[in-house]
Amino acid sequence: MMATDREGAMKKRMELTGKMHPEIRAILSAAQQVVFDKNVEEMAKRMSMPRPAPPTS
Repeated sequence: MMATDREGAMKKRMELTGKMHPEIRAILSAAQQVVFDKNVEEMAKRMSMPRPAPPTS
């Protein structure tokens, strides 16, 4: 996969996720929203962490 294809796919995924999260959250109970918000926050933290380099063997 070319770098531009990957970047485009990542951008599209972020757009879709940004649209889906409010829709998902809207159908959850207040207690479920708390858990959902926590999970989204944890996912964002994991996504922002640098990944280790792949093994070079």
